[in-house]
Amino acid sequence: MSSNEYSIYISKSDTNNDSIVTIKGNLTIENSEAIHEYLLKKAFNLENVIIKIEQSDYIDLSFVQLIVGFNNSRKKLNKETSIELNIDESMLELLEKSGSSALFSLMKNNN
Repeated sequence: MSSNEYSIYISKSDTNNDSIVTIKGNLTIENSEAIHEYLLKKAFNLENVIIKIEQSDYIDLSFVQLIVGFNNSRKKLNKETSIELNIDESMLELLEKSGSSALFSLMKNNN
């Protein structure tokens, strides 16, 4: 995957009725509009959503804001969203130092 590519897809959990949205690649402003549109069209109205962020070397604050906003909008409809990160510790530390506490209160790191 080149530095400007991303992938996003939805699958069903094997153990329950959760929908898993997996997002990989370049998670920056360059791709945030397309990711946002996909989330609104395909995942917004699903009941229980788990967002898995993995294999991402590039994550910026626009993507963080997108995920926090998606979660907050779903919360208003009483829909559950959880976020799982699978990124390396250096990226996690960078995001923490950037003041992205709103995202970190929503997620857990699975790395």
